[in-house]
Amino acid sequence: MTKLSDAVNASNLDFHELARRSNVSEKRLNGYLSGRHSFSRAPLEDAVAIANALGGRIEDYMEDAAEDGEAEKLDDRLRLQLFLDSVDEYELIMKNVGRPQAVTIGGSGEKTEKRYSQLIVEGMLLRKYYSSDEVQLAKVIDSFRRLIPDDASPDVLHTVDLLEKDTPSQGNKSQIVFSNADGSYSSGVDLLFDVLYGITLHGDPDRIQRLARWPITAQRLALYESNVERRKGVVTVRQYIDLAIKDGLFALD
Repeated sequence: MTKLSDAVNASNLDFHELARRSNVSEKRLNGYLSGRHSFSRAPLEDAVAIANALGGRIEDYMEDAAEDGEAEKLDDRLRLQLFLDSVDEYELIMKNVGRPQAVTIGGSGEKTEKRYSQLIVEGMLLRKYYSSDEVQLAKVIDSFRRLIPDDASPDVLHTVDLLEKDTPSQGNKSQIVFSNADGSYSSGVDLLFDVLYGITLHGDPDRIQRLARWPITAQRLALYESNVERRKGVVTVRQYIDLAIKDGLFALD
C-alpha cells in the first residue's frame, strides 16, 4: 500500500469520485494508488489536484526514499513522458535563443559574440541526455525497449537495437582532435566537458587552466560539433518514440 492509497482508504471518496474531483484519468490515478507510478514523481498538476481533492498536503502522500538510500526506480512510461516533455522545453528555449547554422575556426575570438552564448546554452540543455540523469538517452532507450509488446514484430526490436547502437554514451561520433601551438591536443568532447564543467555549470580550476590554453574559436567549434551530434541523438530517439506511440505499440497515459 502507498501513502496515497492509505489516504484514499481513510477518506470518504471512492476511486471514481476522486478521479472526477481531481480531473486525473482513472488509469493514471490507479498507477499512483498501486505504486506502479510514483506519486512523488507525478506531474505537479496531478499532485496538486489529487491533494486538493483529498483535502491534504502533497507532502502527506509522498513516499519515503528506499531504505538503502537510493531513489525509487522511475516508471518506464513516466521516464518517456518526462523525456518528451524535456525535449519540448529544450526546443522551445532554443527557438527563443537561436542557434548558429555554421561555425568555423576563424572569426571573432570574443566571448561577447552572440553565437558563443547560444552554443553554451544548448550545450547545457543537452547535457542531461548524456549524463546520469533520469532522461539520459541510454535509460530512455531501455525504458522504450521494455514498453514494446512481446508480440511486436522482429523489425521493431531490431530498430531499437540499431537505435541503441547508434547512440554513443557521450553523443559524439566525430573524432575531431584539436591541436594547439604549444603541442597539446584535445578531443572535441574533452573541450566540451572543460567548458561545461570548468566554467559554466560548475567551477573547476583544473579545467579552467586547461581551457586557458585554447582560443575561444576552438572552444566554439568544439561546442558546435558536440551540440550537432548530441542534438541528433536526442531528436532521433524522440522520433522513434513518437512513431511507436502513433503506431499503437504503447501509450503513455
